[in-house]
Amino acid sequence: MNRVLRIPKFVTWFYPRRVWYGPTTDFYLTFDDGPHPDITPGLLDYLRSENIKATFFWNGENIQEYPELLKQAVDDGHTIGHHGFKHISNKQLKYGAFQSNFEKSQALVPHGLYRPVKGDINKKQAKYVQQSNVLVMWSYLSYDWDKSYPVQRIIKSFENGLGESDIAVFHENDKTKDRIMEIIPEVVGIVRDKGLNFAPLPHKIEDYERR
Repeated sequence: MNRVLRIPKFVTWFYPRRVWYGPTTDFYLTFDDGPHPDITPGLLDYLRSENIKATFFWNGENIQEYPELLKQAVDDGHTIGHHGFKHISNKQLKYGAFQSNFEKSQALVPHGLYRPVKGDINKKQAKYVQQSNVLVMWSYLSYDWDKSYPVQRIIKSFENGLGESDIAVFHENDKTKDRIMEIIPEVVGIVRDKGLNFAPLPHKIEDYERR
């Protein structure tokens, strides 16, 4: 099975108001689907020990269940965006339901960044999001949730493929909980070996337009 790891440049040209790359030459670790009780505490501890700030796109219903993890992430200086209240593709939602799912999660996070589940969002939905939020996509997809894709192949793909300004997507969910903390330290080492620094995504669209 062929996997598209890097988003082709031509895709970004068609959707210029969506954020595909970070605004600086730093590397951007991002995590979807959390907070997760079996992943997030250890992940936050690791990031703190390595002095790394990351960006989290969390689901509202998970935040409501684990508010202490949101507080810890905020206290640690990470950027906290959202991923919808429920983890559901916008393709499955009528417009009113989409608005509700978006607004309920936005109300729970401190920063106006939104990433749609699976990247699914149509033009009307995107226009609504961009009235108040930065619409963040990604440049590099890890496939950490796909257990048919071995950890060592994921690591090798980062050795060969990552570069400046990449926004890389990882996940905090039941599919990744047995391997995410095997992957992240290896990726951190690769990023540093390439001479890149880590940064959290900024909160305002103006910060991206300077790039």
